[in-house]
Amino acid sequence: MGKRIGEVIREKRGELHLKQEELAERAGLGGVNSKISIIELSRMPKFDVACRIAYALQMTPNELAKAIGIKVYGET
Repeated sequence: MGKRIGEVIREKRGELHLKQEELAERAGLGGVNSKISIIELSRMPKFDVACRIAYALQMTPNELAKAIGIKVYGET
């Protein structure tokens, strides 16, 4: 079992030395850090938002999915 998506996002954001506001801005969420905060604490984002966050964290959506324990089609 992988980590929760919020844990992965928070850890990767820390590695990149990004504040929640900076991640929100990079992900095109209008600098709304409360959305990042909610996701990091408990909420699974919609697919398109998860993809935008993944790219903003210099990850692919597949890498983010694998980090939370989701099997990615076509990969072993």
